[in-house]
Amino acid sequence: MEGLSLILIIASLAIISYLSFRTRTVRSFQFQMFLFMLVLAVAEAPRILETLGVVTGGPYYDLVGLEIHSVSMVILAAFVGFRIYRFWRGKAS
Repeated sequence: MEGLSLILIIASLAIISYLSFRTRTVRSFQFQMFLFMLVLAVAEAPRILETLGVVTGGPYYDLVGLEIHSVSMVILAAFVGFRIYRFWRGKAS
């Protein structure tokens, strides 16, 4: 199942990357999701590769992956908060 998880994460990153670069604007939702998926893939890939036995590093990958994953959640919360702020600001005008 870990191999399937790795394939799905890479496929999701590829699809979001394609959509993001197609819009060609940094302010788009696709670009924001690209940044989130990039951080998420960087967080999950080492743990999955260690589980599959491709790399060895002990508990180091679990700790770093958890920290990077936490950063990705903060980024996602910031994106959602910014979008909600822009929505509410537009309604007040």
